[in-house]
Amino acid sequence: MASEASEDAAKEMIFMGEVLRAFDCVRTNGYVMHVDDVT
Repeated sequence: MASEASEDAAKEMIFMGEVLRAFDCVRTNGYVMHVDDVT
């Protein structure tokens, strides 16, 4: 099983991925798309 530290790192990496994708949507579309179905 994953340790608590690696779980936190994975959550942080997922969060950073969502942030980067949001910025990409802004750059591409000019507006923010809220992604609520990604957990």
